[in-house]
Amino acid sequence: MTNSADQHPFAEGFLSDSVRQVRGEVHNRYPSHVELARVTNCRAVALQHELQLHVDRLEEALGAALYARTLAFTQSSVLLLEHGMPVQARTVLRAGLESLFQLAALAEDPRIAPSLLASHDADRRTLADRIRRWRDPALRASMDSQLSEADLSAMSAGTGKPINIYEFAKLARMEDWYLTIYTLLSFAAHSKVSDLDSHVVVGGDGEPIEFQNEPVSSGQASIWSWEVEVQLAAMRSVAAVFSLEVHELEALGKRLVDLPEQGGEAYPLHRADILQQAVPASCFRLPLMSNVSPRNFAASCFHPIYSIPRSAASSAGSPPWMRLVSQTSHRRKSSPRSMTIIWSLQTSPRPPAYETCERIIR
Repeated sequence: MTNSADQHPFAEGFLSDSVRQVRGEVHNRYPSHVELARVTNCRAVALQHELQLHVDRLEEALGAALYARTLAFTQSSVLLLEHGMPVQARTVLRAGLESLFQLAALAEDPRIAPSLLASHDADRRTLADRIRRWRDPALRASMDSQLSEADLSAMSAGTGKPINIYEFAKLARMEDWYLTIYTLLSFAAHSKVSDLDSHVVVGGDGEPIEFQNEPVSSGQASIWSWEVEVQLAAMRSVAAVFSLEVHELEALGKRLVDLPEQGGEAYPLHRADILQQAVPASCFRLPLMSNVSPRNFAASCFHPIYSIPRSAASSAGSPPWMRLVSQTSHRRKSSPRSMTIIWSLQTSPRPPAYETCERIIR
């Protein structure tokens, strides 16, 4: 990192005024991805306003809320991409997948709605357990004045089971989504060592030369594809919950499959059936990293974390972060009670932009 931080355009990091210019750079680098994301989101928002919600049907109330949450997370990931924050976009998109898995499971079997609602019991039990484990005297005193032991016991009395995201993914027939995209995005969310590579700059010889923590407009193609596909899956799922047809899904899916190479990021496409929910097609569009053969999907999907022995950390084939750490060590010798409906139940007009969106899709 430069020592003259006061002269650097990102002297205040991601809060610098210069970040505003990154959005234009990203749009210029990925015009097709950005356009498809915009059109897909346009249709997704329009669908939200088409839902005829019957509040006495629990599966519809939960389905609408989970759809809204998934939509918000995917939109948030786009905002982060536009500000040059792909790692953070991956983290937020992972949260979107968690709500998507529940929504898709609900679409497969509406009978799980009561168990989804009952999972709030597990959250209350967890909270009560954490409160009882507080050690700071001031912290305990502040809570003791508001909650008695009887209150905590009441919170612990519920029998609802906690949400298991993997089980919901399996119920939704999206187990491979969990084992691919969700797993990859989890590395960013949990700051795994392999994901920390994003903070390392390498030179022409592939060796690490410095750290970075500034907006980047590259390396985003796959995340844009994932964001679009999550929205497509969310639309497909909420349409099933409400017995609706979303005819644009096929056209939007074809556009996702046909996305051209952009930003100098080439990736292979192994299949074209984007609407087959069992396997996320965009995961097959992952960038092929150096030293990885396209013959093996697992290798290309999970590089550089799939097979890196600790003893090989300083070898040429290991990721920059591992090599940097090795070199440095060598140098040193060492569920709510009620639900608020956030859009009209029966009379929501289609957003004004819908007709324009419809023309673009077709």
